[in-house]
Amino acid sequence: YYEQLFTKNSKWSSPNPNYEEALRWEIIKIFVEKGITSLKGNEPVSILDLGCGRGWLTNLLSRYGTTTGIEPVKSVIEYAEKLFPEINFLVGNSKTILKNNRNTFNFVVSSEVIEHVPDVEKANFIDDIANLLKPDGFLILTTPRKEAQKELNKFLSSNQPIEEWISETELENLVTKKHF
Repeated sequence: YYEQLFTKNSKWSSPNPNYEEALRWEIIKIFVEKGITSLKGNEPVSILDLGCGRGWLTNLLSRYGTTTGIEPVKSVIEYAEKLFPEINFLVGNSKTILKNNRNTFNFVVSSEVIEHVPDVEKANFIDDIANLLKPDGFLILTTPRKEAQKELNKFLSSNQPIEEWISETELENLVTKKHF
């Protein structure tokens, strides 16, 4: 599914963000810039794009520091590497990168990913992110709201492998347990 979407679907395979992605970027950018102003010292900024897809967001984030994009679908990462050869991309997930990168990143950005994590794994996913971040690091997470899922499903493809949307309250509870 994701190979087809991110490498062949013209709406989702461009190196540039589509309309919906561009709207998301404008909000993400605000939070990245606010976070950067609060970082102490002159150390380089390190950013992980967790669930990077074709790498459009990883590329935009690279304006702010060293970026790494990680995605579990190998063919999608190979496509991202063709689109953005100067960026570091990895095949894997939060557990893969956590093996060698505990407390490494100033920012973990995970945009439109948590709804594809099974509900029973969401708390572990947030734990992994907390362990990937430096002690003063920032999580920027976007997801469609479960409260709007019924309405939005009228317009979305229903063939995604995992589609377990999370409510605003559920997400808030998950992240506050990790002191975000």
